[in-house]
Amino acid sequence: MRYNIFLSIGLTFSILSATTINVPEDHATIQAGIDASNEGDTVLVAQGIYVENIVLEKEIVLSSHAINDDLDDWMNNENIQNTIIVGNEPTDPKKGSCIQVSFGNIQPTILGFSFQDGLGTAMVIDDCGFNRHERSGGAILAYQAYPIISYNRFLNNGTPPVGGGTATQGIANGGAISQFSDDDVEFDEDRNGNGRNNNGNRDIPTTMTIQNNYFANNSSGNGENFYSHGYDGLIDVSGSVFENIDCETNTVNEFVLHSVEEMAEYVQDGIAGNCVEDNTFYVSSDNGNDSNAGTETEPLLTIRHALSLVKPGEGNTTTIYLAPGVYSRDRNGEAFPIIMPDNVHLVGDEAETTILTANADEDNQAAVMVIPECENVRVANMTLKDGYAEHHGCAGGGALLVTSNDRFDLSWEMYPNNAILENLILEDSYSKNGGGLSLYRVDGVTVNNVTVRNNTALMMGGGINVYSANVNMTDVEIHDNICLGTTYNGFSDVGHGGGLFLNETWGTYDGMNIHDNEASMNGGGVWSSEGSAWTMSNSIVKGNVAPYFGGGFGFWNHNGEDLNATLQNVTIKDNVAQAGMGVGHGGGIWANNCNTVFEDCSFIDNVSNFNGGAVNYWGGSSTPVFKNTLFDGNVAANNGGAIYIAPDAQGFHVEYCTFVNNSTSNGSGAALQTNQPGTVINSTFYGNTVGDASGGTLGIGDYVFVDVYNSIFWNEDVTYEISGYASYSTLYHSLVQPMGSDGYDGLWNTWGFGNIDVDPLLTDPSEGDYTLTSESPCIDAGIADLDGDGVEDITVYTGSAPDMGAYEMSIAALDGFVLYPSDTYVIITWNPTTEDGFQYYLLERSTDEEFTEGNTVSNYLMSNYFED
Repeated sequence: MRYNIFLSIGLTFSILSATTINVPEDHATIQAGIDASNEGDTVLVAQGIYVENIVLEKEIVLSSHAINDDLDDWMNNENIQNTIIVGNEPTDPKKGSCIQVSFGNIQPTILGFSFQDGLGTAMVIDDCGFNRHERSGGAILAYQAYPIISYNRFLNNGTPPVGGGTATQGIANGGAISQFSDDDVEFDEDRNGNGRNNNGNRDIPTTMTIQNNYFANNSSGNGENFYSHGYDGLIDVSGSVFENIDCETNTVNEFVLHSVEEMAEYVQDGIAGNCVEDNTFYVSSDNGNDSNAGTETEPLLTIRHALSLVKPGEGNTTTIYLAPGVYSRDRNGEAFPIIMPDNVHLVGDEAETTILTANADEDNQAAVMVIPECENVRVANMTLKDGYAEHHGCAGGGALLVTSNDRFDLSWEMYPNNAILENLILEDSYSKNGGGLSLYRVDGVTVNNVTVRNNTALMMGGGINVYSANVNMTDVEIHDNICLGTTYNGFSDVGHGGGLFLNETWGTYDGMNIHDNEASMNGGGVWSSEGSAWTMSNSIVKGNVAPYFGGGFGFWNHNGEDLNATLQNVTIKDNVAQAGMGVGHGGGIWANNCNTVFEDCSFIDNVSNFNGGAVNYWGGSSTPVFKNTLFDGNVAANNGGAIYIAPDAQGFHVEYCTFVNNSTSNGSGAALQTNQPGTVINSTFYGNTVGDASGGTLGIGDYVFVDVYNSIFWNEDVTYEISGYASYSTLYHSLVQPMGSDGYDGLWNTWGFGNIDVDPLLTDPSEGDYTLTSESPCIDAGIADLDGDGVEDITVYTGSAPDMGAYEMSIAALDGFVLYPSDTYVIITWNPTTEDGFQYYLLERSTDEEFTEGNTVSNYLMSNYFED
């Protein structure tokens, strides 16, 4: 160990001009001596062990007899070593600090003691309308006070006894010393004291003096030796001795000395300690010891001790490897939450074998881990479980919170946080928002191969809460999470996003598997609101339940051109919006004021107990877009077996979609019921059913115009293919099943053109094949110029024109091409096709050697030979 003794100039003491009260000569306890003192007095304590939890609310000098000694060799001073204040037997378990210094901006002097086994004081922090309870200040808790603390030893404070102890809640911050200056923080239960309002007009010092102290084996989730909340000034720890320091910079890291939002700056001149040489450490809860070197053969016992060894500064990446086992307070004395500093990679063995459990509950709250604004942090290969963090308030995160430093601000400003979370299991945890995981006002987080299961949120995001964040998630499974619901803005049962809650969110979500979650109100699987612009792809949202709206998804106020969610290749299946008075809308999706885009998606067997078995869009500018999407087997109790567009929405767009086997029990629009204008292009409607005799496949509300192009309507169990204000629909080049009514069947070519009413000859609908057979009358029967301006709006098709329906007849790729060039002509041959129903080959040749677009000639050939 390297010692650099720091001699503070100007730090002098006088006990001559004021009354000196001797303990135990004049009073048996230190507290009694303080109670008998007046401002400016000295309470002088003789050697001995004092098991007390002291309240100091006066500006006095509290000292051992070391004040009378030459302190050049203070580390070996007998008065400091043998005048011991022990805090582990509080009469009130919420008041376990050795000393509480509080109120009036007082600056008492505390000198020459050994503080040990302090258990910290319970504090309450106002967080988003919730009271966050945290235990802080293992040895000394300073609240609206700025004590001068010098020449003391801090030993084993905040260290949770393995297997339990008097104070069951672990130290959240400030294992040795905490200082609070924020008005949003107060005592969990204010202690009675006579001095709390005295001298409240004292100025707050610009520097706190915490010089020449010794710190060893103190423990907390953050700020192992000093934690500052709200103080904007210098904290001078010069001359102090720590267990480990970075000798290159002569500093300790932010885990050892922490300031919330970096408001305070630590002065570390001449500090001393063991030099940290390594950047790789091993931890084992089974056979480790914090006195070990932290090697693979001699591992450390606790994660929190390993974090104290992290070298500060850019370019220093410390990797901490966790052996298989359970890491908890009971098992290895771990402290929760674990607060991750910059440049740390915490890596377990496997997610199933390396388990960090906070064992928290309502009375003893703690998340398992918190990652504040950071650079170069990675957490991998472990389970985080049994967190209980309702006290996190709106920031949430029962098992894991990744957050901006300011957790009290609900604005939508994001802050850099490039944490990488991979190969994790987050389970059995609870918080207000994000029962398992919360990503709060952060930009740059990566989440990969993570399972979030069996978590509970009081309000939003039973599994995951993403609030004002830019996040990339890949291969994340979210299942069996729940929102309990609470009263908010006059509504009861408010709790959205049983699996995943997104608000003002950007990023990508690929390979998601969100199933069997339950919300208390809306969005059983996913809730997304307020201008979020994210993309979900290659995912499954299945078996989720919402009692109000949106069994699978709920969307709210995605109301800008560039602020809309896009779903690509997402299967939305078996979700339910439950029955109730005025509720139950949108079995798969419910949305208000949103322009969501769906591409290559599938809505299968979703159930709405009101309108919109698969999809229900309300309000504002809502104009959803559906492309190449399947709607199969969705059920609505009332209107819109697959899609329902409400009267206060704006419209819809459907192209190349398939609607099959959807139904309504007591309404119209077996496939689609719209109360706003829209467009249907190249879609297939087959086998949809209605329970109402007047209902149709496509139901049209009052005075609503709908344009239909190149589509197929063939639904035998409906009274009308198009019902309601059918005369306001215009069909172009579509196939509509005849209903046997002369007044109905002839309408489509009156209000459109190119329509037919014969069997579409689909391939095998009973087996789910809705493609066209080679004999289908729908082949080349569509129209490419939809708006009649002379320019083709549909440009990708085979044959002379687009086909009707969602599935363009494809031409098989050919092989075996042989080119025979000559001086005046060229011959091309190829292997003949063996496809059933072959009609012709289409060969396109360019008339321009640059092969520019538009300079092509189409040739329809009956044989596998071409000469030009």
